[in-house]
Amino acid sequence: IHKTALGAEKTVSWEKVENPLLTLQSLKHDGFKVVVVEQVEDSTNLNDFVVPNKVVYVFGSETEGVATDILDVADEVLELPMLGEKESLNVSVTAGIVLYYGGV
Repeated sequence: IHKTALGAEKTVSWEKVENPLLTLQSLKHDGFKVVVVEQVEDSTNLNDFVVPNKVVYVFGSETEGVATDILDVADEVLELPMLGEKESLNVSVTAGIVLYYGGV
């Protein structure tokens, strides 16, 4: 993380967790809404998304997506509108778009 963050890890709060599922369940217990960014049936289009007061975003692997057990605890699944034949963006680009429009 230090190499890619270029020092930002010193000023932006972050942590590595061993069990993401337990962490998300704990955050939900603390009142956070878990919003997974993934392409699934019945996902919410980013243009229609209403940002909760307390939100945690989950982004998956560019090739594998988000694990099923994580999707199962999501309060909402968010999808970016896409044109053309490609079905995904680089995860860093996706995160930038969602965080910009998602009120962070």
